[in-house]
Amino acid sequence: MTDKPLLTIELVPKTSWYANLRSNVNKEEWDIIRKKCYTNANHKCEICGDTGKNQGFKHNVECHEIWKYDNKSKNQILIGLISLCPYCHKTKHVGLAQLNGEEEIVIKQLMKINNMTRDIAKEYIKKSFEIWEKRSKFDWNLNIDYLEKYCKSGKNKLMGNIEVVNKYKHQPTENDVYIGRGSPLGNPYTSKDLKNTIAQYQCSSREESVEKYESYLKEKIEQKNKLICDELNRIYKLVKDGNSVNFICYCAPKLCHGEIIKKFIEEKLK
Repeated sequence: MTDKPLLTIELVPKTSWYANLRSNVNKEEWDIIRKKCYTNANHKCEICGDTGKNQGFKHNVECHEIWKYDNKSKNQILIGLISLCPYCHKTKHVGLAQLNGEEEIVIKQLMKINNMTRDIAKEYIKKSFEIWEKRSKFDWNLNIDYLEKYCKSGKNKLMGNIEVVNKYKHQPTENDVYIGRGSPLGNPYTSKDLKNTIAQYQCSSREESVEKYESYLKEKIEQKNKLICDELNRIYKLVKDGNSVNFICYCAPKLCHGEIIKKFIEEKLK
């Protein structure tokens, strides 16, 4: 075992269970915060480098709040946000893992990441609960001042999120942007028969049509095509102002040219 474990257990005092970061922001704000956290970590666990999809989950990472406890002032202070794979996140909240019958996952993760023996991992869990019991005797004052700094600083600046969604599986929202054919950002390339689409050019595969779209979009931007540039600037402003935008097309979750547009906007926001 290392002197300071890389993967630590952070049990929130019982008296603070219903007072946390998510109870102080609305759902849309939390979605923007957590997705920004994911992007900053390149959708990989910031402790072990693994992803949830490698572990059998449908998602890669989860956003975890890092707290500091001031025993004198009884202040519970938010000091960071970190992206974790599901296994590392379960370890942080071992109490919940136990309730869900997942303690074995936690033990194995502690052994793997911290180079612990099984006995040392179990002892570490025991000591973490002892700390939790002591902290749970007090009421803690929640301090989330860090969030304002996180949202306004550098690459962490709080901005909206972009998702590519399927028109037939999506509940319409205020900031939906249609990017299918017939729109300024529609893809003129397709892998389908041209008789069945308004696309102009046929490709041998979906991958090729998306690859060609990337070159097409770059060319139009270089040419300062007004229709396309105006639409990209409109989307850019929406996201920069903190609005979550959905690109509406018919491809998702399959490969879609919307991912090219998304990448362009996100790179511009950096």
